[in-house]
Amino acid sequence: MYQLYYDIKYRPNIVENAESLLFIPDLFSYALTGKKYSEYTIASTSQMLDARKKDWARELLEKINLPVRLLQPIIEPGRVWGNLKKEIQDEVGLPSIPVIAVGSHDTASAVAATPLNSKNSAYLSCGTWSLLGMELDKPIIDKDSYSYNFTNEGGVEGKIRYLKNITGLWIIQQLRKKWLHFNPDIDFKEISRIAKESTCDYMIEPNHEYFVSPFDMEDAVIKYCEEKLNKRPETIGEIARASYNGIVTEYKKAVKAIEKTCGKTIDCINMVGGGIQDEFLCQLTANVTGKPVAAGPAEASVLGNILMQLKALNYIENLDQGRKIVKDSFEIKEYESK
Repeated sequence: MYQLYYDIKYRPNIVENAESLLFIPDLFSYALTGKKYSEYTIASTSQMLDARKKDWARELLEKINLPVRLLQPIIEPGRVWGNLKKEIQDEVGLPSIPVIAVGSHDTASAVAATPLNSKNSAYLSCGTWSLLGMELDKPIIDKDSYSYNFTNEGGVEGKIRYLKNITGLWIIQQLRKKWLHFNPDIDFKEISRIAKESTCDYMIEPNHEYFVSPFDMEDAVIKYCEEKLNKRPETIGEIARASYNGIVTEYKKAVKAIEKTCGKTIDCINMVGGGIQDEFLCQLTANVTGKPVAAGPAEASVLGNILMQLKALNYIENLDQGRKIVKDSFEIKEYESK
């Protein structure tokens, strides 16, 4: 919304001459079908949607002078957007096939395919960034949620993805980028192994400004440890372990904050995404949070997309049925707290 406000204030000709407002996923579907909608999950991340009403916050948008004529009807994931346009059919040799509205925000699709153990289970979409939260029927909008920096984003079947954004394996990825210069064979599995073997017990704060976009991530970790902890990691193993410790400690903080704001006790953390291939990360998450972890599937965003296509085409009735298919089709590895 703040980007649109900038355009309204400083580049008004863009808004004045626009016919419609479409987010990038909506633009693709419009190009394929000729029909304009705003998909719920991506619209919910724009600051322009009322989380309670699941519709445009028109009163708010009027305050920034955004013309409501630009807004498109909200479409829920799991519905048919429209059929492929005739000119595209003719060009590529396809019949009149349906185009499906899916959870076009990648985390929305990932959560859709997360085989949650129960309504008291948390999800953790783990990759470059970590998104940790719970699936709720209604948003939680209060001072505590605000102070803990939680967001109420849209999920499939009208659910709320109540979550916190946490820096994830970005730090490990950037460390590897540095270490590749003197060890071309080092991979994530090796970094995980040497971190596991390290007895280093100190930790960085992953969301600290030092780690946003440093020129040298290794230097950033060392600088943080020296300035904030009065300690200096001396080996790759210590640098990696301090980073892992920091990441999972943020998970622990988020779990406690969720339990406080939701008034629930989390019984399991369901981890999905590429990060679950790091078994040390999964086990450390269980150890530090004190919660059992169920890890899998890795390609959750793709699977969540597929589930909404199946629902729209009446191959499955609902998300619960789709999640059961995922659980029965992919290995879900369990980790107990040690």
